[in-house]
Amino acid sequence: MPIVIPVSVRGKIASAPKDTEYVCGNSDYIIHFDFSEEWKAHDLKTARFKYNGTYREKVFNGNECPVPIISDTFGIEVGVYAGNLETTTAAYIPAKKSILCEEGLPADPPSDVYAQLVSLTEEARAAAKDVQQRADDGEFDGQDGAPGKDGVSASAMTNGLHNADFTQFVAQAGICQVHAGGSVTFAGDRWELVSGTLTAEANANGNGYGKVTLNGTIRQKVEMPPAEGFAYVSTLSGEASAEYADGVITITGSGAVLDQAWLYAVEHDKPPVRRGYSAELMDCYRFYIYFAQSNALSYVGFAQSSTEARFTMPLPVPLRLSSPTYQIRWRTTMQMYPGAVTPEAINGVTVVGNTASISLKSSGLTGGAVMTLKTNAVIELCCDL
Repeated sequence: MPIVIPVSVRGKIASAPKDTEYVCGNSDYIIHFDFSEEWKAHDLKTARFKYNGTYREKVFNGNECPVPIISDTFGIEVGVYAGNLETTTAAYIPAKKSILCEEGLPADPPSDVYAQLVSLTEEARAAAKDVQQRADDGEFDGQDGAPGKDGVSASAMTNGLHNADFTQFVAQAGICQVHAGGSVTFAGDRWELVSGTLTAEANANGNGYGKVTLNGTIRQKVEMPPAEGFAYVSTLSGEASAEYADGVITITGSGAVLDQAWLYAVEHDKPPVRRGYSAELMDCYRFYIYFAQSNALSYVGFAQSSTEARFTMPLPVPLRLSSPTYQIRWRTTMQMYPGAVTPEAINGVTVVGNTASISLKSSGLTGGAVMTLKTNAVIELCCDL
């Protein structure tokens, strides 16, 4: 049975009972989060576990999250973040070191343990040989069944599209905007506006947009296009049609309020299960991230030379490309400290894993000095297909 550690989340404050504890090196601990009402709008959340100056993260649905195997610490801090962007304080959980923390696992098992492992291995081999012989004798022969529900395999009915639930439509920069200073107008994340117009209304619960009305044509370049694809679209009102060819799905409508779109590798018009706004948003982050930083966020960095400073910006997920197209608006709101220096220009942006590195041009910096960047700028990173 797993060991459950309760963590209460009320608004932005996370807390754990004082009598809880974690024993290092174990894999059977689960955090049960008791979320207040405002967190229930997020299907997908990420838990961060901090210890010994580092951290690990787990993405989870619902209220329970497995604790990663953590070793050699006397305490763990755990918090949660979701959406774009809500986060909590850290709840502290005391930890005790296990017998494996000091010396770690033995290089070779003791002789008695080794003998037990050999015995178990031989038993497993004998059982496998018996099953194989019974199969060869036809004991398990029977009639072929359907490969899945409705006779269609699950993999063939995996939706090949992103951001295809138009009742919880992701549009980080807003409806019908050009991303990162490019030349393409995006109806929303991942969907290009080919012609005509698309309008939408912001959902009251904060989960993107709804009432997405199409008077024209939109398209999505499929990340992993099937050799043969079958495209579908459903509407809440009006009519729309979907076509798939050469790795692109195209949807055309005339006053159609869109519901869902899907792309299967087999011909089957059953719509997919709705994944929820948070899951769709996390997928979209791989292609495009829009930070409207109206709250003067700060990032830590250093002066690489007297004329260049680099700052690291954490990302919710790794981007699809390490060199995204970028646009930073309102550069003049940026200030580098110490000195309250406004950068003269943006040198570039590179991405490694979950971190973006922003290079800023300036003058009179002290090479190697630790610096802080305070910004109200809008930062866009785009690596769409």
